[in-house]
Amino acid sequence: MLQGSLAQVGLPDPTAGFLVLAVAGLLALAGLVICAVSAYRRKWIVFILGLALASPALALVGYLAWEEIPRSYEWDFSRDRSVARLEEEPVFGRYYYQGNLRTTIRLSGGRGWSGRAVLVTFDTGSHEGGEQIESIYWDGPRLSAEETRAEARRMLGELGLAETAPLASSESVATGNLDVWYEAARSEDRRNFNAETPPGSNPRVNLYLRRRTGLDEREEPTWTIHVEVVWEE
Repeated sequence: MLQGSLAQVGLPDPTAGFLVLAVAGLLALAGLVICAVSAYRRKWIVFILGLALASPALALVGYLAWEEIPRSYEWDFSRDRSVARLEEEPVFGRYYYQGNLRTTIRLSGGRGWSGRAVLVTFDTGSHEGGEQIESIYWDGPRLSAEETRAEARRMLGELGLAETAPLASSESVATGNLDVWYEAARSEDRRNFNAETPPGSNPRVNLYLRRRTGLDEREEPTWTIHVEVVWEE
């Protein structure tokens, strides 16, 4: 989850993110030491300087800690797509929810899905007045191959999507299902999986898996589940 938080604060490269955190930690430590010494000696001007030195790092640590607090959201778009159902303020027509999220999203026709997410984006697109949601982008946390298969299978059932879907890689294109994808993932085959609603569906729903790599190439790879929902005007 920490790598996701780093990306959300503008640090998509984990190596650079951890370097920034290390520097921030040193600044915070230096500032706190200065604060402690100056308070003991009643040097209040120096105390304020130490506090100023430590405050940006402490604010960053506080933000990352806030991101880890679980928060639950439930959005029901089974009858309409009004932005009034969203609590956040829009940023250029988009509504962002990020962190350690527990989400449930309902769509028309009895479809929907639930699960843990690190980022959910609602986009009003070019819709007149920005009062209707045009698309949803849901990003899940990093999971092992086994966890990904189980979670994706559950979500596909909730969405009413078939498991059978094309498996694509840079070298070949094959046809299979989640079990085929899982066996390929275990053998380090970099194939992806996706399942989507039939052409002409409204909304159009697509669930796909994305392979992630860690800082160390020797680490076991992980995957993230993504769901896209797009309404045709």
